[in-house]
Amino acid sequence: MRPLLGIELGPGRAVLVLVHDARPTGELLHAAAHHVVKYEDPVSLAVDLRRLRVEHRLPRRARVVIWPERGDAGVTPVDSASAAAGFKPDVWQLRERLRPIVRAGFRVSAALAPSEAAAALGVLASAAPVAALVVAPEGGALAVTSGGRTLLTREIAWKFAPPGSGAPLVDRYVFAAQVLPLVTHALGSVRERFGVAVERVVLCGSAPALRTLAAPLIEELDLEVETLDGIDGVSGLDADPDVAATVQLAAGAALAPEDAGVIEGLERPVLTPARILAGTAAAAAVILLVLLFWPARLASALPSRTSATSGGSKPRRVAPPPPNTHSAFLGEPCAKKSVSA
Repeated sequence: MRPLLGIELGPGRAVLVLVHDARPTGELLHAAAHHVVKYEDPVSLAVDLRRLRVEHRLPRRARVVIWPERGDAGVTPVDSASAAAGFKPDVWQLRERLRPIVRAGFRVSAALAPSEAAAALGVLASAAPVAALVVAPEGGALAVTSGGRTLLTREIAWKFAPPGSGAPLVDRYVFAAQVLPLVTHALGSVRERFGVAVERVVLCGSAPALRTLAAPLIEELDLEVETLDGIDGVSGLDADPDVAATVQLAAGAALAPEDAGVIEGLERPVLTPARILAGTAAAAAVILLVLLFWPARLASALPSRTSATSGGSKPRRVAPPPPNTHSAFLGEPCAKKSVSA
């Protein structure tokens, strides 16, 4: 089976994961390679992604997780009691965000919200009801799944960002305190609407030291909380727990169902300099062909001044007009002959 490539695209960071899904053949699911790219502008990102694609011979087809940007609709503030509508960015804005990936030579087959990739990880973690919570500096995502079905998804905007790796334990408890009301409300909504009781929460994301966030969540939610850093997530990563938890979301994009994706019309090609150049060359070729062949066709369509006889004899010459025809036509009197007396 061909490896699957998932990309997580956030502001200032891109994560690439190559996943081998051999479960249909009875073998294991594991990540063959992963790369984390930090960038400052879209141009440098395109250059770095192209270099990785060529050096490591990565597949061109990729599925991309798009993090919401400030001002995007469909994002629920972490301290809001009501959930926002689903994250559905404008297709043309999305094309602009995906442009560095396309310029690097990748073909984006699907663009997913973080919650959709989290739902794929939840299904992978357990067939029982489970809540997958993504914690990243740029935002969060929540997905509740049960029996392979997605029951609830949320894109979350933090009131304040997750603490760094060297932050004291009290900061982690403070951050967990802002997450608890939203998670509690979501689990209660699933229980009321679907009659499903969630007893397990899994964590992943690029926030450092996620394992230290599990303790306050366990105390407040009274649920089993685990981090997807090699346990139940995509395994095969020879890296520390932080890196393993960071790459899970990109792997979830690669493993998401084929019909997943928040964007319609993404199959239409993104306009790039290469496509512009190709279109210009095609137009120039058409114009050149017209200039070369149109005069010949025009000349062949003009009537000939001579006509051949049916017997194949030489063409006959058209007789000249009679004398004084021109003067008569112009209305000039013809010269009279003198008559002798």
